[in-house]
Amino acid sequence: MDEPLPRDKDELLARIARGWDELQGALAGLSEAQLARPGADGWSIKDHLAHLGAWERSAVAILEGQPRYAVLGVAAAVWQAGDTDQINALVQERSRSRSLAEVLADLRGAHAAMLAAIGARAFADFLAEFDGAPILARLAGNTYEHYSEHLAAMTDLRG
Repeated sequence: MDEPLPRDKDELLARIARGWDELQGALAGLSEAQLARPGADGWSIKDHLAHLGAWERSAVAILEGQPRYAVLGVAAAVWQAGDTDQINALVQERSRSRSLAEVLADLRGAHAAMLAAIGARAFADFLAEFDGAPILARLAGNTYEHYSEHLAAMTDLRG
């Protein structure tokens, strides 16, 4: 994204809240059939939501010192290879058989865990580097920026 990173925790939380509200608004009124119908690329809105939940949990893992690959449910070797498309395909395949209710509950749980993890830490903690970028960039990239990235595809799938 072209927008600079948040300057403080309040701004970070506000951006996450705006992105979350936009995501929830895009889902309002959609039927289970609309949410489960795959598009041309094989991804349904449900798949996008499972993906968002998984990656948001992976960002919480950064804050909690857990390996992201374990939270995403992929092998360490797959993670270390750095093939995001392969990781995303594995996350999608793993979530395909889950019910919509399970996916939505997991997404809400991941979001609540993210907010709790952010709330429990000082903003200075987010300025530390993780894999070549500030943790703050990882938080943005796995919350409000990520929601925005997937909203366009989900909007196209609304039909």
